[in-house]
Amino acid sequence: SSPNSNVLYAPPLSSRRVRLRRHLHFSHDDPLFYPQPFNDHWPHLSLIQAPSADPNHPFAAAWLIPSDEDFDVEASDLLYNAAILDNKFYSRIKSLADLVLANIPSDDNTSDSYLVHGALQVEHMLKLLQAAASHEEILLRVAFLQRNILEIDARIRYRSQDWTNAILKNKQKPTPPDCLDVIGAFTDNLSTLEKFYQLG
Repeated sequence: SSPNSNVLYAPPLSSRRVRLRRHLHFSHDDPLFYPQPFNDHWPHLSLIQAPSADPNHPFAAAWLIPSDEDFDVEASDLLYNAAILDNKFYSRIKSLADLVLANIPSDDNTSDSYLVHGALQVEHMLKLLQAAASHEEILLRVAFLQRNILEIDARIRYRSQDWTNAILKNKQKPTPPDCLDVIGAFTDNLSTLEKFYQLG
């Protein structure tokens, strides 16, 4: 429960059938779009930024879906149904990826295996996006890259000293602060609930 939210989500209490949906996400079972049960092994998932339709949002490129205009027709190989992602779209998502990777603290470059692996995945996917592929393959690569960018960003924030200091400071305040517009999580652990409530 958040004092800064106008929405109260219903937790997924029934058995789940997780599958990839039409727009390359997992619907209510996807931490990019819907709160999931809090997991101590992946606590940062609750801090993934909520999607925004604002084109001026700093992370707008993380939620863009390539349209037909975002494929370079001249560079495409129509004979083999291969296409190239337009340079303008690629530049936007690469700029965001570079920004997020640059925010990884130097001491986390080797100590956090999640960040290490995630950064390698991002760099690999950026290279793949410069190669010709089918429209479907390019859409999958973009979605995978966007997921990695958002998860790395959330992981960095969760591990940051600012986050730790905020928890300690806000215990002394009667009113929780405004928080980033994040996905959040479900939990029945009172200690975890108090921590996230204090952070807004």
